[in-house]
Amino acid sequence: YALGLASVDAAPTESLQVSYKGQFIQSDWTNVLGTTLLTVGQRYYADTTLAGKLATTGTQLIGIAITTTTLLLRIG
Repeated sequence: YALGLASVDAAPTESLQVSYKGQFIQSDWTNVLGTTLLTVGQRYYADTTLAGKLATTGTQLIGIAITTTTLLLRIG
C-alpha cells in the first residue's frame, strides 16, 4: 500500500504505525480534515492539493465515515 493513516506525527526518519485497513478512530480530525468530526456516510479521499490531508472529493478513496469519530478504511 502506498497510502495509510497514522495517529501521530513523525519525522521522515522516524518509524510509526500506519493503518491501511479496518477502522481508524480519532476523537479529533482537525489535523487531517480541518474539522473536529467526520460526517457519517461521507466518503473521504486523499487531498490532491495538501499532502497528508483528507478531502470530501477526489480520486483516491481513503474511507467512509461510519461514526463521527471512525473512518472505515477503503484504501487500495
